[in-house]
Amino acid sequence: MLSRPVILLAAIIGILSASNATASSITGDAQCKKGGFLTIAGNISVTNTSDHTYEMSEQEFRTLPATSILTRTPWTMSAQFAGPTLKSVLERVGAQGASLELSALDEFTIAVDRGFAEKYGMILATSRNGQDLTRRDFGPIFSVYPVDSHPEVLSVSTPVSQMVWQLCRITVE
Repeated sequence: MLSRPVILLAAIIGILSASNATASSITGDAQCKKGGFLTIAGNISVTNTSDHTYEMSEQEFRTLPATSILTRTPWTMSAQFAGPTLKSVLERVGAQGASLELSALDEFTIAVDRGFAEKYGMILATSRNGQDLTRRDFGPIFSVYPVDSHPEVLSVSTPVSQMVWQLCRITVE
C-alpha cells in the first residue's frame, strides 16, 4: 500500500488546480486533544468545554444513529463502512457554518464544503466490514463518501482528498 503522502499528492495537485485552495487549507495544526475522540469547534451553539468547543466522547459518538454504506475508496477494496452521518454529528452541536475543516491525528487538514458533504452523504465511519477501525486501519474515525453511488462526482480528486482517516477534529466556519 502506498504511503499517505504519495497517495494524497495527486489529490492535492488536483485540489489546488481545481479550486481556490491555498497551502494553508491543506496543512496545519490539527489541534487534536490527547485522549479525545472527536473535537468540534468554531461556529457551533452547543459546547461543553471552557474553550467553547464540543468534546464528543466515543461513547456519545456511538449513540448517534449509524448509517452503513457499501463502497470502495482509493485505499480499500469495496467494503461496508458504518458510522453516523456528518450531518447528524453537526446537528448534535448546532453547527451553523457552510465551510468545514477536517483535521487528522497526523495534522493533515482539508477544507470541505458542508453542503456538498451533506448532499453526497459523507459518513464518519468507525467500522469497516463489521470491525472497529483502529489507528492502523484508518480509524478510529474515517470520513467516507459513498463513492460507488455517485462515481462521476465522488471519484475525482477533491472528494477523494476529503476522505480523512484518523479524523479527530471538525472546525465549522
